[in-house]
Amino acid sequence: MTRKISFLTVFFCIILLIGCSSNLTGYIVGIEDNDIYFLDGITQEEYKEYQDKSIQQLLDDNNSLIVLNYDGNEELELGDYVKVKLDGNIMTSYPEQANAKDITIVQE
Repeated sequence: MTRKISFLTVFFCIILLIGCSSNLTGYIVGIEDNDIYFLDGITQEEYKEYQDKSIQQLLDDNNSLIVLNYDGNEELELGDYVKVKLDGNIMTSYPEQANAKDITIVQE
């Protein structure tokens, strides 16, 4: 019986750890110092609609804009489709904010 409880405890801990990993994919719509303005989960067609809008217009349109604080060395540019690994949770501010652990450019 003790063995079953130990197995279940380990199993649930693994599930929790997997569920806590935060990976996002989307487009970079703005870069300012260490802040990356990122639209989460949009398609290439949606990005084309948003690419000429200012950050304020994107905020006014209630988009899923996240401001990522990132100190990495990657050569990131506007319009890059990226995968983001977060360092912690997304803060519930407006716009949402998060610390990025890693940002990788993804080829579509």
